[in-house]
Amino acid sequence: MTATTTEPTAPIAVDAPVSTAADPTASAKRQRRTRKAFIALAVVIGLMLVGVLVYVLVTRGKVSTDNATVQADVVPIATRVGGTVLHVFVDENQRVTAGQPLLDLDGAEYSARVQQAEGELAQAEAQQQETEAQELIVRASSKGGFTSARAQVVESSARAAGAKAGIVVGQAGLNSAQAVARHADTEFGRSQSLLAEDVISQQQFENTKLVADSAHATVKQAQAKLMAADDTKRAASQGITEAQGRLAQSRPVDAFIAAAHGATALARGKVVAAQGSLDLARLQLAYTHVAAPAAGRVSGLTARVAQTLSAGQPVAQFVPDLAYVIADFKETQTGDMHAGQRAEIWIDAYPHRSFEGRVESLSAGTGAVFSLLPPNNATGNFVKVVQRVPVRIVFTQLPSSIELRSGLSADVTVYLH
Repeated sequence: MTATTTEPTAPIAVDAPVSTAADPTASAKRQRRTRKAFIALAVVIGLMLVGVLVYVLVTRGKVSTDNATVQADVVPIATRVGGTVLHVFVDENQRVTAGQPLLDLDGAEYSARVQQAEGELAQAEAQQQETEAQELIVRASSKGGFTSARAQVVESSARAAGAKAGIVVGQAGLNSAQAVARHADTEFGRSQSLLAEDVISQQQFENTKLVADSAHATVKQAQAKLMAADDTKRAASQGITEAQGRLAQSRPVDAFIAAAHGATALARGKVVAAQGSLDLARLQLAYTHVAAPAAGRVSGLTARVAQTLSAGQPVAQFVPDLAYVIADFKETQTGDMHAGQRAEIWIDAYPHRSFEGRVESLSAGTGAVFSLLPPNNATGNFVKVVQRVPVRIVFTQLPSSIELRSGLSADVTVYLH
């Protein structure tokens, strides 16, 4: 525009034909420049579209984050009993295998407790055997005594019944003998009168006298039998009383047996308690030997020989070989994420290698929820911030030559499809 405005200052008669002849060339140049600019712009836009398309194709179906670290379940190793350190078998940061000895405490006191518990167990077992034998004796004697006492009552009752029958028979015999004696006395008195009148002979008189004496002797014999039967009755009655007393004493058989069984149960309980004390003493003795719970490394070792430790005092930090990755993904990246999906891991300590993994689990809350002071968005002073969700990723193929340490930085990509 400037060139066209300045050209009219030249002489019109001479320059007008030149100006009209140069205008098509300048316009063509301008058109070519404009066309090149449009082409360049189209190429740039095309390249941008291709780049966006390539980015979309490359990142489609996967999410990535560089906010990830290698972690392991680090646990403190502590003694379960107190004592003095006798031996330390490992050094700081030493690799150990499962069950490898770490340190030993002085176990003399715990060995003595084991011996004491063994003695108490032997004593309790002996008492148990004694009470079991006594229970058998009580069972046999109680049942036998009850049966014997009951038999004695029956026998004494039979004797008493026999004595009563003997008294009846004796009384009848006495009555009969007394009747015969009265008749003999009558005949003897009459024979005396007849002898005085010489009606009978002396021989007949002597016979009647003999009969009378014999009748009186029979009466005395019957009286003696009656007295004996009465004595037998009294003895039988006393025997019944005594037998009933013994029966009454032996009647609570179940109570005697229950008491003996209770003593046996108590002895058995003492055996169980003594066995528990022995098991506890043996456990405490075994706790004086501290071993590695799994394969890994021992770091932060503080135990020294001759050091006195208390029960539960930490002596080292155990870092197991079983490591995993905690990746903090944005909440917008976890909508399609679930356990079992394939993951690719890059660790800063090994920048030229990638490792295969898989999603094991997603946290039940964001990282802010489990912080010491979780945010409270109900106060009204709320600024929306994209939250991070911790995702646990385990290694599926980790070469044995790779040594991972807890806390290493990592990048993680999870393939959602």
